[in-house]
Amino acid sequence: MPKRKAEQTIAKLVGECVDGVIRDLGFQARKLESEAVRSPDQKALAVRIRFGNDEVQGGVTLQATHVMFQRLFPRDPQAVVVGAGTLDLSDWAREVANLIVGRFRNRASQYGLLVAISCPENVSLDQLVETTSGTASRIPLVFAIAAAASAETCDESDQRLDAWLELSVADGVSLSESPVQSQDDALFEGDTIIF
Repeated sequence: MPKRKAEQTIAKLVGECVDGVIRDLGFQARKLESEAVRSPDQKALAVRIRFGNDEVQGGVTLQATHVMFQRLFPRDPQAVVVGAGTLDLSDWAREVANLIVGRFRNRASQYGLLVAISCPENVSLDQLVETTSGTASRIPLVFAIAAAASAETCDESDQRLDAWLELSVADGVSLSESPVQSQDDALFEGDTIIF
C-alpha cells in the first residue's frame, strides 16, 4: 500500500476506475485486497498505458486471459462496431485500458491533478517481468470478475483481472482532500461524443 497521501489517493482513484469500467461493461468486480498480481503468463494478454505531468508519473498495466477480455467485450451489436466481423482482442484490451485511465484522468482533475495520457500499448512477457525502475511504487490491483446477472461467486483462478499501478510522485505533491466540482459545462462519464 502506498505510504504518502497523494499516492494513496491516486491508487484509490485508479482502483475505483477499474471497478467502474468493469461494471459499465456489465460485470461485477470484486477487489481482492490480499492478492498479489499473478506472475506473467504466456497465455495472458497484457497492455499498459501511462499518464503523468512534471510531478507525477505513472502507468496502469492490465493482464488477463484472452477468455477474460473476450467476456468483457460488449455483446450489444449496436454498442460497438467491429470491422469484418472479427474481434481483435489486443485492440479491445487496449481500449479497456484507455477507458480506465481516461476515467482516472477525469476524476484526478477533480482533485487538482492534471495529467496527460499516452496511447495504450501491448506488453510482452519480457516487459512484464522487468523490475520497476527509479523510485516508482508498484501497487497491485487484482479483481475477480463475474457476470452482473449471475448470483454465483467469482472463480478467482480463471475470471480475474490483474492490474498494477506504477507510480512515482515528487516530494511535496498534495491533492485536494475531496473532489472539487467544476461549474464549467462538461461531459459526464459514459457520455458519447460523435464527430
